[in-house]
Amino acid sequence: MWLFTDEGFFSAVAHRDIEDALMVRARVREDLVNLAKRLGSAEDNISEESPSDYPYRLLVPRAVFADVIGEMLLNLDYDNFKNAVTRKQGSARHNLYMDVWAVMNDAEAYLNAKGIASPRPARVPERALARAEVLMASQRPNPKKKTSRAEGKRKKRTLKGRKSRR
Repeated sequence: MWLFTDEGFFSAVAHRDIEDALMVRARVREDLVNLAKRLGSAEDNISEESPSDYPYRLLVPRAVFADVIGEMLLNLDYDNFKNAVTRKQGSARHNLYMDVWAVMNDAEAYLNAKGIASPRPARVPERALARAEVLMASQRPNPKKKTSRAEGKRKKRTLKGRKSRR
């Protein structure tokens, strides 16, 4: 799996010998340093295998990696990925990501021309829709949950403030 984030580019693959582990690889050491910080792992755990297409590697338990990626998603605060990359990693990284974007911008036309992709809109499987609904429902507040007196007062003040601004 390739992951392009505002903190780096990673390739995560199943470890060949350890069932519940991933080998997270990078082409730029600093990318794995950023990831290691999020994992609470020491930089010393980053290994270097050169020559290799991904010279920097970090062994990560699957569940831990999933938690870190989930945390990144939950804390995502930008409305423009490319600007966030520029802000955190600079214009040179932004330009590299734009090259990838440009190639993928033509993906459907390329695949259609090769007879690989269907020109029809993709149909979302029912299972995926059901799973998304379950996830969204779990994020909604529980109407049966009793709120504390202080929470109730805060909500009333917030609602009053909204009404007076209209």
